[in-house]
Amino acid sequence: MPSNYVYNPSLGSLHDYCTDSPDSWFSADFRGPCARHDMCYEAPGDHKAACDSELKYGITNNCVAAYPTHPDACKAAGYTYYAAVVAFGDDPAFASPSTVLPSTSEAQDVAKFTSRT
Repeated sequence: MPSNYVYNPSLGSLHDYCTDSPDSWFSADFRGPCARHDMCYEAPGDHKAACDSELKYGITNNCVAAYPTHPDACKAAGYTYYAAVVAFGDDPAFASPSTVLPSTSEAQDVAKFTSRT
């Protein structure tokens, strides 16, 4: 867990570990990778893909650490987290500093996405 991560869900989805998803898969703890992902999204710059890839890498490592001989089911569960942030993740860094909008919830992102189809 990053020591400078601020866990405070009232501040929005970038301060609540894995947002609406479980923070673990049985013995594999995903809070650290999710916290680093939140912090990456908050950092200035256009780097959503790198943040999302780092989340996948962190979750995969935690799965291997928790289940060294049989990590595949955990990694598959973790891949759904990665797929969700690729499809619906918010990166406030994509907006200019004068137009940064508050983070949206995953439910809001899904509603926005489904209204386009």
